[in-house]
Amino acid sequence: MKTPKNYKISILKDFKRLNEVHKLAYSSYFKTEQNNKPTSINLFPLIDTSENTKTIIVESGGKIIGTNSMTIDGKQGLPSDKYFKKETDLIRQNSTGKLGNSWKIATSKEHGKSTRILFDILQHTVKLAVEMEIETCLYIFPKKHENVYKKFINADTIAEKKCQIGDKKNVHLVLMKTETKKTIEHINKLFTNRKF
Repeated sequence: MKTPKNYKISILKDFKRLNEVHKLAYSSYFKTEQNNKPTSINLFPLIDTSENTKTIIVESGGKIIGTNSMTIDGKQGLPSDKYFKKETDLIRQNSTGKLGNSWKIATSKEHGKSTRILFDILQHTVKLAVEMEIETCLYIFPKKHENVYKKFINADTIAEKKCQIGDKKNVHLVLMKTETKKTIEHINKLFTNRKF
């Protein structure tokens, strides 16, 4: 399916729609049919609705077709603590500025190959990092997407492991890290005058 001409990107305000976000993320990660008995897993309910978290949504025709969440480190910790606790703690100890975690990035099956939507989500993610004064940002991605984010946001792989997510076992995840200032410079250089 072609990228829709009209879509809007905003910050989720209605937490009742988080279930839509979770279904989208699950179907995107595991390539399940979003409309055929979709599974919804909220792995971090306290973090999801925390004031430390902001969730980006991409909407077209009233339907959420893309999403990502950004959480700044605090008392409730970061999603990366669940799967990469040792590595996250080490980065905390060595960080001189605010630490954040981008997680749950996803696009719908119909628009999974849309570079434009993905890049728009990433741009808004970096803008959020700036607004939230995050200097170092951690990302959790499926291993198969690792090279995409190395290219788009110049992310460095810190660790990888196989984990269980809901009913899915041996999910190969990678923990990646960026420095916000360097990411902005990389994006500006990589996509200057490029059309999507």
